[in-house]
Amino acid sequence: MKEVISKYKGTGIGYDDGSYEFMPQGKGEPTYTKLGKMGDSHISRTQGNKQSVIAHVKVSADEADPLAALHEQLDKLAEKAWPNKPLTEKLRGRRLINDDEQMCTVDVDAGTLNYRLTLDLTTEADPRGKIITLLTNLTKCLYTNQALLLRVYQSHQSSSNK
Repeated sequence: MKEVISKYKGTGIGYDDGSYEFMPQGKGEPTYTKLGKMGDSHISRTQGNKQSVIAHVKVSADEADPLAALHEQLDKLAEKAWPNKPLTEKLRGRRLINDDEQMCTVDVDAGTLNYRLTLDLTTEADPRGKIITLLTNLTKCLYTNQALLLRVYQSHQSSSNK
């Protein structure tokens, strides 16, 4: 068996006279840059025209709630990659509307109604029509759930009077 002394990547050209020309590939740029690391988990950004962010998260199977631990580690890695706080926080409570563009929740314990609207203004030709449609859907939702909202209001009104 032959022993390999060294290995090279490159481009080879074969000619009609049987000669062969080989051009080794030079040392290139790394394919990704690390943005943050925490234990065995890390987050990195790829290079090239279509950049993307890749997270490798390792969670122990012995965790009480592995999914919650995964989200916690992913949040910490994202904070290392982007130190800015996200624009929106997670809305808690009973979800009345939940889709890609809007979310409406009622937190009965806190007595709050939260509404979040996410609209990509760069892709919409006329954002006014889209905003009107979304707000119309919100109005219908609030009208449909008015009994629940009234109960939440009354329960918190009576507890604040005591």
